[in-house]
Amino acid sequence: MKNTKILIDIPIWAFHGKSDKVVEFEDTEWIINQLKGKHTDLIFTEEPDVGHGIDWLVYPNQELYDWFQKYDKRIRNKNNGL
Repeated sequence: MKNTKILIDIPIWAFHGKSDKVVEFEDTEWIINQLKGKHTDLIFTEEPDVGHGIDWLVYPNQELYDWFQKYDKRIRNKNNGL
């Protein structure tokens, strides 16, 4: 992906296992590095000993669902009186 500008206004929490042989870690790292300093809602979680099946580690994490709710339009609109 060459044009990372289209991602600037989208909240991103990227997870990537460094042992991933399906999607190269360096590809995700490159995108994250392009967005750093330009993106206000960016989190990158690297897992050194995990491969492509990172979902088993990510989805049980309650912090992820709290983060989702932070960006849920229904919740933001309710809190803003919309």
